Amino acid sequence: MTDRHSEREPTERTLPESDSKLHEALETARQERDKARRYLDIVADLVVSLDRDGRITLINRAGCQILGYSESELIGIHWFSTCLPARVHGEARTRFQQVMAGEKPIIAYQRNHILTHTGEERLIAWHNTLLTNGDDKIIGTLSSGEDITDRQRTEEVVSAIAQGTSTTVGKAFFQPLVRYLAETLGMHYAFVGEVADKNSRRVLTCARYANGEFLKNVEYNLADTPCENVVGKRLCCYPSGVQARFPRDRMLVDIGAESYVGTPLIDSTGRALGLLAVMDQAPIANPNFAESVLHIFAVRVAAELERTRSEQALRDSEERYRTLVESSPYCIHEIGLDGHLTAMNPAGVAMLGARDEGEIVGRLLWSFVTPAHRPRVEKLLNGAFAGRPADFEFNTTHDRIYQSSFVPLHDARGAVVKVMGLTTDITERKQAEKQVREHQSELAHVTRVSTMGEMAMGLAHELNQPLTAMVSFTEWAMRRVREAGASSPELIEAMDGAVSQAFRATEIVRRLAKFVQKRSPQQAPFAINDAVNDVLGLSAAEARDHRAVIRAELDPSNPTVLADNIQIQQVILNLVRNGLEAMVEKETSERVLTIRTSVAEHEVVIAVTDRGPGLGPDALRRVFEPFFTTKPNGMGLGLSISRSIVDAQGGRLWVENNRAGGATFQLTLPLTRAQAGCKD
Repeated sequence: MTDRHSEREPTERTLPESDSKLHEALETARQERDKARRYLDIVADLVVSLDRDGRITLINRAGCQILGYSESELIGIHWFSTCLPARVHGEARTRFQQVMAGEKPIIAYQRNHILTHTGEERLIAWHNTLLTNGDDKIIGTLSSGEDITDRQRTEEVVSAIAQGTSTTVGKAFFQPLVRYLAETLGMHYAFVGEVADKNSRRVLTCARYANGEFLKNVEYNLADTPCENVVGKRLCCYPSGVQARFPRDRMLVDIGAESYVGTPLIDSTGRALGLLAVMDQAPIANPNFAESVLHIFAVRVAAELERTRSEQALRDSEERYRTLVESSPYCIHEIGLDGHLTAMNPAGVAMLGARDEGEIVGRLLWSFVTPAHRPRVEKLLNGAFAGRPADFEFNTTHDRIYQSSFVPLHDARGAVVKVMGLTTDITERKQAEKQVREHQSELAHVTRVSTMGEMAMGLAHELNQPLTAMVSFTEWAMRRVREAGASSPELIEAMDGAVSQAFRATEIVRRLAKFVQKRSPQQAPFAINDAVNDVLGLSAAEARDHRAVIRAELDPSNPTVLADNIQIQQVILNLVRNGLEAMVEKETSERVLTIRTSVAEHEVVIAVTDRGPGLGPDALRRVFEPFFTTKPNGMGLGLSISRSIVDAQGGRLWVENNRAGGATFQLTLPLTRAQAGCKD
């Protein structure tokens, strides 16, 4: 017996020890479970676990709060039919079943709407993972989701307001801003106000909007108003009862305000500029949303208000401010010692066409620079690492021109630890400078042409006297020959020809002097056919040079118009020269230019028709615009000036393509009253 008892005794001692260890293990597991549960409950995101059938097996406190159910109401219910909108739960459930069957992979990251107990839809950004057992068999999913509804809504509102105000600056910026704020936030009243005195005790509104219309700006005292707690201080929100809290504020009483949100506007030095505020006649349903939107736009409004005030200060006192240059958005970035970008602000991200900073950080700076500019940029960057600042221009890989500065950043010991870059897009400025240079060249050409006109005027004056003398001497010689009874017909004919050519040269010089003479416009009656014939005389040599023929089909009545003869000749001559140049690529036999005059209604029509290639659609639309030209060396001013001249004479100038090719420029001029009366 003693032996058997001795054999049982160790076993009896072992059983209580096993129970104790099991109890400790269970207690430890319970504590770990409770700890895990506490961790889940302090997480702000929704955490939910589903079994293979899509039923909820676990959900944290944040998930219950977002969905609007208690935990006991959610555990065991079907996720897809209860917590998703009806329009999507069928498709989502099918996809879930395919994932559980291993037919499709789980979507690691996605966004979708959930349905709360009250019927509201919330947008959730999910991170999903599969749950498996010891045999790697799929037993469900575990997901964490961030409620991004308010953020998405804020982004949409900010985007809408930004788009609506993106094209305005200065005082004109504030009116569309307050309108967009009121409409997008669903608020009755919105306004921007700026401090009106040195002590920040009064505010003058820059823009006020209420019930679909802009109100007249007013100045008011801050005392006993909610704005007193905002200006120069902090954002204040009164979701309800604001009128009861500030009963002496007449503005609140007048509009029947129940709620108020206001945020301070601070300038770059920390001084109070004013405030941006919205009010409504009902309590604010989502004050956090309104606060977020106002906080975001406060920076933009403050910057615009500060810029506006600075410009006003510059106009008021040039002794205090000598210059104020409007700034463009800058790209601010940091570069590590290995040449990789370590940080970049949103303006720089947008400038490079990236979606976010993550696409920029970690890349080499010169990967954004064209190959031709990379060695120089790399050299300047290495100089900045050595402590030498640099300013330079470079072209990017997306065809933009940037101006940039490198500034070394030092640590407490004076060693360069990184380089800060400041970059701005100067593409438009460079293009503008190029256009200015081109216009300066064109204006210089105009000046040279004007000088040539003055030289021609002087030359005509100088040539007129010897030509007159030649005619006189030749006529005298002819009289002497005849008086002497010389019988040499050839000599008489030659001298007669000399006189005729001298008269012709004198007439050409007279026309040239008359054409280039500077004088004020003078409207007077003149025969249009005579003016056309003068132009034909001036352009005869140019027609010969172009090996072209000019045909004149003139109205036999030789109608009289009331206009400035010389200016109209200038217009017709310009059209003739353009027509001759348009036919330069044509065969010689086809280089025919036709000038027609005719009478229609109470006006004369002059048409210049060439047989050139005609005008393309763009040229046909823009041919009369200043500085537009189809010629390689043209200034683009002739037709613009010609139309201005014709318009000033009460006429019209236009162009049409011919069906058989070429183009016809037509201008009209009013008949004199006498001829117009005869026409009637």
